[in-house]
Amino acid sequence: MAAFYNLVSTRCRDGNHKALQHWYSDHLQLLLTSPHLESAHLLRCDTALQGDAPDYLCIYEFASSMAFDQFEQGAEKARATELTNAAAGRSSIDITQREQFVRLLSCSWGADSSAPKQRLLLQLNLPQSSGDSLAALRWFNAQLHQARSTMPLFGASLYAGQSKPDLWLAHLELGECDLSQAWLLLAELLQQPASYGQPPNQWQVNWVACAQSVVQSGR
Repeated sequence: MAAFYNLVSTRCRDGNHKALQHWYSDHLQLLLTSPHLESAHLLRCDTALQGDAPDYLCIYEFASSMAFDQFEQGAEKARATELTNAAAGRSSIDITQREQFVRLLSCSWGADSSAPKQRLLLQLNLPQSSGDSLAALRWFNAQLHQARSTMPLFGASLYAGQSKPDLWLAHLELGECDLSQAWLLLAELLQQPASYGQPPNQWQVNWVACAQSVVQSGR
């Protein structure tokens, strides 16, 4: 199972989302010729609920940080970059953030795999100096479990930056519900004490967005 991730946030520079998505589909297939890249998932943040969310987030999955380094230095990536940098649609893309992450948490609560899923993305900033990181992880996990009593939460993944461990990204999968209302309920929970762990003394939500899957590819 993948344990190391390269997350790339982008803006659609010219509003041509069709060209951007077409470019990404081609780009990901070329990158997946590398034996070190496990899979790639492009998400579109179609509704910002809080903060300045990117237009797209692409999650590249690797077995380890070593596999990522080998991918970065490999001939397959170099060739894919050469081809797609000159391809139609590249001019629509502005990269706004590129960070490597490790997975802290992955939960699934037994939803029917064929059921439609909605996605909620949250980027949080939790300064490590403001508290115990393990206690913060237990706090966040406890609040997710509590959230399941008020919303159809089917799964959750949580990532922390490799070089910026205070940067967290949560990817939540929900069933049929109002995502704006779901976020309000979760935001309220995050302000309350948890049954396990302890939130950092100071933390903030950078942005929250509803997202949809655009391209998901794997070897």
